[in-house]
Amino acid sequence: RKLQELAPVYRKESWRRGLIRVGVDNESLAEKLAERFASERRTRPYVYEETFEILKELQGNVKLLLLTNGSPDLQQEKLDGVPELVPYFDHIIISGDFGKGKPDVSIFKHALDLLGVEADQAVMVGDKLTTDIKGGNAAGLHTVWINRVDRPHDPGIQPKFEIKHLSELHGILRNL
Repeated sequence: RKLQELAPVYRKESWRRGLIRVGVDNESLAEKLAERFASERRTRPYVYEETFEILKELQGNVKLLLLTNGSPDLQQEKLDGVPELVPYFDHIIISGDFGKGKPDVSIFKHALDLLGVEADQAVMVGDKLTTDIKGGNAAGLHTVWINRVDRPHDPGIQPKFEIKHLSELHGILRNL
């Protein structure tokens, strides 16, 4: 609930700070941009081109869980923007509903409990080293970092696997 209350303030403050960095001190504009951003995001959800194909191939062969950080209303808004995504998943966990987010190990353990699997039987696939991979590693999961644009590596956070395209998951899963 606290995240839900903070999200609009955070969005506005982010825009205000960004505007100040470019020499524009205008709180009203920041508020309008924050509202517009949310509106635009709702009308323009982004899903990688191969996402549905890969989910379709995985569905029924492996258990699928979507684990997302953020306030419930913002994350639900994202999910509502791509309604065809939700049916692929056996479970969806939004950190704001759970009370802790990635990389906290407890949210990963909760996910494992929902799926009824042990950590060494699970794979965390994510695009963010500091949350997805760090948390997955700490929880003992196999981790796959989606690094589509050659982001810099962090020597303190090492994924077990690194891919550029979701289709590369098939080979990884076959060999686990």
